[in-house]
Amino acid sequence: MKRDKLTDYLLNQIEQIGPIQFRGEEIRFRKQLEALSDSEFRAMWRDELRATAMSIEDNIQFSSPSYDAEFDVWARKPIWTVDEFAILAAGKDPLRVSAQDLEQIAFTSKMGKRFAEARDIAQRLVVLEKLHDPDKPENFVLQARKYGLELTLEMTSPVEETTGKLLGLHEENVFLRAELEKIKSSPEYRDRERQSINQIIVGMIISIYKFDLSKRRDPAIVEMHGDIVRGLSRYDYKISVDTVRKFVSQAIHDLGLESSRKRPSV
Repeated sequence: MKRDKLTDYLLNQIEQIGPIQFRGEEIRFRKQLEALSDSEFRAMWRDELRATAMSIEDNIQFSSPSYDAEFDVWARKPIWTVDEFAILAAGKDPLRVSAQDLEQIAFTSKMGKRFAEARDIAQRLVVLEKLHDPDKPENFVLQARKYGLELTLEMTSPVEETTGKLLGLHEENVFLRAELEKIKSSPEYRDRERQSINQIIVGMIISIYKFDLSKRRDPAIVEMHGDIVRGLSRYDYKISVDTVRKFVSQAIHDLGLESSRKRPSV
């Protein structure tokens, strides 16, 4: 574009932003532009483009703060899509602003440019299998930073804080599981577990077969031995009467019922 055309363009933009009321002022401004050196003119041109871009940005409907992203809320979501990530990178809420909205201003506003750049990088990372669509928020932030995309602290800090809390909970869970395994492998735990099993066995004997622990020998116990062997054989579990007798006797002995000959309480 030649310098005279740039001058006409500047005048036209100035007329739109603030109309020049008198022809004389327009002629005076044109002479001022023509008197500028090339470097001065280029600097003025850049300033005017910047002012025009800011004017366009201010006039976009969703430049209002009501369309801004609530990063604390989005950081707690388990996954983002590529489009959601790109919209968030532009500072907007994906529930209020769509990818199509920002596509229309990708070349005319900073907001649109940030969206387009973030989506382009994310889509390329998906192709490289560095990201998935959708993926975890922390993965988007990590990979985007790694490949040079500038993200605001307002966006990344809540994600890192949420990820840190989740990591802390995971580490605590691993620690508690390890402690539980230690307890379960301890002799005290095994003894309590065995005692519980013995109580179940004896309780079933008393409840089902009306076994009288005060008697040295009760016909019910013999009947019970045979029933257990026959019942298990139906499911192809083979066990001898002697084995059943052994573990039942052991359960009664371990609970101290044999020596005390306790009777069930009424």
